[in-house]
Amino acid sequence: MFKGLFDWQIRELQMNQHGKSLKTSLLYVIRALKLKVLMTIAVAVGFSANHGYCGEIEYFVSAQGNDHNPGTKAQPFKTLDAARDTVRDSDYHRKVIVWLRAGVYERTKPFELTAADSGTHAKPVIYRAWPGEEVRIVGGKLVKN
Repeated sequence: MFKGLFDWQIRELQMNQHGKSLKTSLLYVIRALKLKVLMTIAVAVGFSANHGYCGEIEYFVSAQGNDHNPGTKAQPFKTLDAARDTVRDSDYHRKVIVWLRAGVYERTKPFELTAADSGTHAKPVIYRAWPGEEVRIVGGKLVKN
């Protein structure tokens, strides 16, 4: 399984071309292995952090957002419609979560979803409030005296 993985380090130890001591060569191999491990961890963390938990795609909506934003946590959409349309344009190969950040979302027309907007049983599309934040979707108008 690991044949070939460490061949170059073993060859370096065997050849010892540059007159290095065995101790120096071993330290060189250990440093190289540490670097490989750190690189592997960095790549794994980078991939898992890209879209939330293990293969989920996350979009964010905020009352202070902008529909021209990409829908990230730092640059959220303003409307549910923008998030829905972006999800519709995605590939549906992963679970999708649309996070609604705290605020009041006033609707002037119905928010229409179809069966296709639900994703699949294995890869659902979920709209939910960000934990600990209050979200209100309001379809009526405020009447003042």
